[in-house]
Amino acid sequence: MYWLSHRPNRKRARRKVENRRLPKKGREQKTPLHILDVQTFSTRELQIRRAAQFRTILLCTVLFLSFVALVSTTRILLNKYLFDSPELTITQLEVRSDGVLSTQEIIRLAQIGKGDSILSVNLAQIRENLTKHPQIKNVEIEREFPGTLRIAVEERFGIAWLSCDFPFVKPPPERQSPARYILLDEEGIPFVSESLMREYTNLPVVHVPRLQELVPGKRLDNKQIQVALELLYTSRRALYDLNLEILAIHAPNPYSIVAKYNNQSNVVFGLSDLQHQVANLRAATLHAQSMDKAIGSINLLMTRNIPVTYNDGSASAVAKRAPVLYQPKVVEPVSRPSTAPSALLAEGAPTRFYNRRESQNSDSIQSILGKK
Repeated sequence: MYWLSHRPNRKRARRKVENRRLPKKGREQKTPLHILDVQTFSTRELQIRRAAQFRTILLCTVLFLSFVALVSTTRILLNKYLFDSPELTITQLEVRSDGVLSTQEIIRLAQIGKGDSILSVNLAQIRENLTKHPQIKNVEIEREFPGTLRIAVEERFGIAWLSCDFPFVKPPPERQSPARYILLDEEGIPFVSESLMREYTNLPVVHVPRLQELVPGKRLDNKQIQVALELLYTSRRALYDLNLEILAIHAPNPYSIVAKYNNQSNVVFGLSDLQHQVANLRAATLHAQSMDKAIGSINLLMTRNIPVTYNDGSASAVAKRAPVLYQPKVVEPVSRPSTAPSALLAEGAPTRFYNRRESQNSDSIQSILGKK
């Protein structure tokens, strides 16, 4: 029979085998750790969420507007019943100064307005306005209720005149106004004096050939000027009993300064170790006086074998020929009436202004030449 004699095609029935690349170790396909869970909200749930957000925004807006209204109302009430109160208006102003600035000038610089309340004035702003003036060194301000304001001004006191070739600055000649001339205080800060005090008549002159910057009220960044001011103080202390005073100091080169004393001697100083150099000058002066001679010039740059030259004649004769400093016209301090500026007075308010303390003697003004 056919079905007994027929052989099945085993090749066609055999499963086809293909080459497959096995994944490397460690690169097997990983099973996802989680499945994205997407939740859908119904229309009712969205309406509920939007209503809650609207209530939150509305509540924040109401709170913010309430806060603004509270602050505005408080400010209006404070201005009406406190800051604008006639009882707290500045009616008494005490101005004290140890220099030559007038009371009206200090009040003008302070920029205190008419009818200002003692609570509304900004003390820090007043202090800043006053210290902008180059002649004012320090300011103390205090207020006392109900209407008293006190201002104490410490002015700069000059210890030397400044002279320079560039920019062109010269000391005041005889009988000229000091408005165009510059003084140096103990810190090396230049300023223009409003008037000439008696203490400024015989100040020494510090001359430098050139300055990089000259701004009144700003400390000069010049080594020679700082050394010259230090020399004034050191020489004053060490040679006071010998009646030796410096008339002028100039800087001929970057490494030394030359001081001219009232005995017509020219002394060359280095820019360092002034204490030792002044001590050598004292010893040389005492030695010259023991021989009844006067030093003409001495170079203190040398530490040993210091070269010294002597003037012709005795020390007493040289002292008689000593040059006299210029005598500029002295502006005597006058008693200023305590008039109340119209910019300070409130309408109908009682006023009582105090006179400033005048500096009529040198003891009331601190100077580097008098410090110990």
